[in-house]
Amino acid sequence: MKILITGGSGFVGKNLHESLKKNYDIIAPSSRDLNLLDYEKFEIYVKKEKPNIIINAAVRGGSTILDSTLRMFATLMRVIDGVEKIIHFGSGAEYAKTRDLIKVKEIDWDEFIPKDDYGLAKYMLHHIIKNEKKIVNLRLFGVYGKYEDYRYKFISNSIVKTLFDLPIKIKQDVIFDYLYIDDLIPIVKYFIEHNWKYSSYNITPTESISLSSLVKKIIKISKVKKKMMVVNKKMNYQYTASNNRLVAEIPNLKFTSYDQGLNKLYKYYKSIRNNLDKDAIIRDNYFARSKIKNT
Repeated sequence: MKILITGGSGFVGKNLHESLKKNYDIIAPSSRDLNLLDYEKFEIYVKKEKPNIIINAAVRGGSTILDSTLRMFATLMRVIDGVEKIIHFGSGAEYAKTRDLIKVKEIDWDEFIPKDDYGLAKYMLHHIIKNEKKIVNLRLFGVYGKYEDYRYKFISNSIVKTLFDLPIKIKQDVIFDYLYIDDLIPIVKYFIEHNWKYSSYNITPTESISLSSLVKKIIKISKVKKKMMVVNKKMNYQYTASNNRLVAEIPNLKFTSYDQGLNKLYKYYKSIRNNLDKDAIIRDNYFARSKIKNT
């Protein structure tokens, strides 16, 4: 079976490529080599390679994220008749992150229209996906693991700060669902091998956790005495989802505990410590970009 992963050089795409190539014929070009915004070249590529399945992990951020997300998906729709299925990664932002999302369920989708461009784009795409039998929408909330951008992603950023003995500041605490990247692999494999019952699934672990609790665990793993500072004492909007639909469909699905996942990721960053950009961590663009909500 041949599988095309779009966004193959990104965090999710790179991890999927690394794991799935053991069982499938994987092609995972970077956006430089295969630009989803160039629909004519993409169509030629798909006709040439003839993938059975497309896994859409492509993301293009910035001020044009609404336009680019819609256009990239429009490109996929032009080749849908030539593939067996498309596994698309949606987002919890589809539920509108303007209020507490507390174990939100798939049936709650469409109660609110997202105000941010990214959430709006993913929300609009599901209006198409829900009527397409060949496409499934796997909604990611928080995902962490190796290959993510440690300069801007909270868990990796916090681990790297402990390795460089730098202070950890949280602009605003929040309860989150964080899935360890290794747990995404068997979920994707299931949807590769099986037909799905629903058009969308929340891809989250059962256990939720606050950012401050994550930092405490990281500090414990590092065995270094370090203080944590939370700037705004009021909690941000919760961002969690029910995974009942997912675990009912996939038998014996297991999730890595936060302790186990953090330990693995800590060891990974420790092994590549000399290759990390310490100056970027000192500048702390992650903290600067963090926003305070629910004030």
